[in-house]
Amino acid sequence: MGEDGRVLPMPALFPDVHYALEQIDGLRRLVTERFAQAAQVGAQVIAAHQARAATSMQQREIEQGGMQNADTTNGNTPQTDDTSA
Repeated sequence: MGEDGRVLPMPALFPDVHYALEQIDGLRRLVTERFAQAAQVGAQVIAAHQARAATSMQQREIEQGGMQNADTTNGNTPQTDDTSA
């Protein structure tokens, strides 16, 4: 990993163990940040999908309710299974 935080494409030589551990810690922070960002994006995608599904369900319910209302306003009554009359 370079001083600017970029991962170097070649193996690095570490002058001492402290420098090596600093590089490992920096890489650990970078990996943790990337996973946190990925989790946040994943949560946003799931929330957006759920919102679209809820909107679609509400729209279908509205459309079905509109069809039932159209039947009763045209003089038609909804079919029932009531055989006791």
